[in-house]
Amino acid sequence: MIDLTEWGRGLLGRVIRPRPKGGIAKWGHENIALSSEESAGAPGPYRVELEPWTSIVFKFIEDPRYDLLYVAKASRMGFTLAFFVAMMWWLTHFGTNIIFAIDKSKEVKRIARKRIIPLIKSVRALRDVLPSNDRALTTETLYLKGKTVFLAGAQSLSQVLNKTASLICADELDQFENFKSGEINAHGHLLDRMMDVLNAKGIFGGKPRNEEDITWQEYLTGTRHQLFVPCPHCETMQVLDPKNMRYDHCRTEDGDYDGDRVANDAFWQCINPECRLDPARHHGRIDEKHKLWMLEMKDHEFVRAEFRQTNFGQDDDKPEPRKMSVQIGQQYSLRPKLTWGAIALHWIKASKKGGTELAHFYRTRFGMPYRQKQTIIKGEMVKALAKGSVYRHGECPVLPCFVAMAVDVQELVKKWSKVAFLPSGEAFIIDYGECLAFEDLYEIAEKPIKILDWGDIPESERDPHIMVNFVWIDEGNGDGDQSTKDVRDFCARPRSRNHPLHGGHWIYPCKGAGGLQIKGVVDERDRKVDSYEFKCYHLSHNEFATELYLQRIGQHEEICAAMEIMARSPHKRLPLPAPRLWLMKNPDDEFIAELCAEKRQLKKVRGRLRWVWVDPTEKNDYGDTVKYCLAMWYFIRELYGWEAPDDEPETDASKPAQKEREYILHRDED
Repeated sequence: MIDLTEWGRGLLGRVIRPRPKGGIAKWGHENIALSSEESAGAPGPYRVELEPWTSIVFKFIEDPRYDLLYVAKASRMGFTLAFFVAMMWWLTHFGTNIIFAIDKSKEVKRIARKRIIPLIKSVRALRDVLPSNDRALTTETLYLKGKTVFLAGAQSLSQVLNKTASLICADELDQFENFKSGEINAHGHLLDRMMDVLNAKGIFGGKPRNEEDITWQEYLTGTRHQLFVPCPHCETMQVLDPKNMRYDHCRTEDGDYDGDRVANDAFWQCINPECRLDPARHHGRIDEKHKLWMLEMKDHEFVRAEFRQTNFGQDDDKPEPRKMSVQIGQQYSLRPKLTWGAIALHWIKASKKGGTELAHFYRTRFGMPYRQKQTIIKGEMVKALAKGSVYRHGECPVLPCFVAMAVDVQELVKKWSKVAFLPSGEAFIIDYGECLAFEDLYEIAEKPIKILDWGDIPESERDPHIMVNFVWIDEGNGDGDQSTKDVRDFCARPRSRNHPLHGGHWIYPCKGAGGLQIKGVVDERDRKVDSYEFKCYHLSHNEFATELYLQRIGQHEEICAAMEIMARSPHKRLPLPAPRLWLMKNPDDEFIAELCAEKRQLKKVRGRLRWVWVDPTEKNDYGDTVKYCLAMWYFIRELYGWEAPDDEPETDASKPAQKEREYILHRDED
């Protein structure tokens, strides 16, 4: 049944709602005095500048476009106090009821006694509505003149189930559990309490425990507002994303973290590639000292930072009408002990323990669920490799020094890719496809590659027979497997032993491996079919998956930016995360999808947590073939003119174990 009194008040409030000059933040500063018990560090007039991100609560209250606000928040971010300030403002300006809920009834009583009642008494504008007898201010229901504040625990809402309210504030939403009877939980009941009140507002906050948590699900289907701050060097507006926090440089010679250095030298890195690559801009280093500048407020408004909506329906979780959501973590905190160094130290400690400890860290420090598995690459990132590309299947835009081909053998088909390399390591995916029989691979590998730009080479000296130099074929699970036997038999055939142009063995088995299976990045192993002996190449899957997905694809934008800067200023040399990887025009969806399939996961390796690439649930055959081509180039590059970059000279200590030996790909004569 509709409460006509509340309905009428809501209708009237919708028409004549007051808009205080300077907003709720200014009103709070002028009307609310915080006790030393409420704010030990800064007693006195309420100041939003101390926790400026909480201003989003007041913007929501003042914005008629939204009815609901969901806050996915880290611990100790000041949002509970902001909820109380909003409640005080609401009580001052509207003659309507309010409901405040938290997870436990016992906690509600403590909060009422220690925080809410003292705040109400401190507001000068509320003195006229205070009851003459303090007995009307119980710890469960606050009876004011003309309005009531109902206080409830999430598991004991009986006293508010027949009430309506124009403002609902609920904290610790992540702790609201479903009732044993199977009814909807307290969150659903609270939403029902505001359905019959026009212009009602609901504010819900919590620390998401996982991706299925109420708080996170409601955040995803809201506006997903994020706090954007400017880089102090280039002023690029950006979110302080945890993935851009840097402290890995704070290690000792033994590889362990130096705690003192982490505490003092952890920083954030700007997302702008040009800024990150520019020494004059400190390589985009954003330090703790920049926080005050980035979050500065004037007249209770941000000077430089701003909240921006990030959900515009770009994924499955579309923004629901009239619902605002925001996520914020401790990386923005101005509290003296919540420094980036302190966060980094906690992160290191949590990472060593993993599991629930790491999940708790993400929840309390970043206000987000911990994702144990992460999809690193998206289709848009792979498509970006083809941006500006001028070549098609079977073509190479320039004359390469080396062409690799790799094959992944499936039950019915053989999928293959060709990658051409320049001496610098810059690579071009020039072709890919599939065939049914092993014999078809000869024709595919021997097919000439069309070169679009021969540079200064006279036409009379151009070789029309540029083709694959070597082929690696994944031999599968190993001895006893029929597929493995088929691959080895094919690699031992006479035609596989004699390259049509250069002579010598040119088609070899290979295998992705890791952990204790290999000593170096690529290892040679002996194979024998009948009396013929040849080589097989075991490669570190983790090493080349990281190079392909995280560096060549994941940092493609940064690589392109650095190359553009060096093209404009030839004297300027910038370090590249990896050489550039190109993709031909119009790659098909299957190829793109298979370069997006792999995921990384934190797993214990030899007693320590490591990021490792795990077996994908989706097909990644083309991804494997490109990785094998990168491994082949790594193995043989010194024979084709590659040199270590001048700015990163190799030393004996820095060289991978494999480089301690002189390797060549054997061209065994028949």
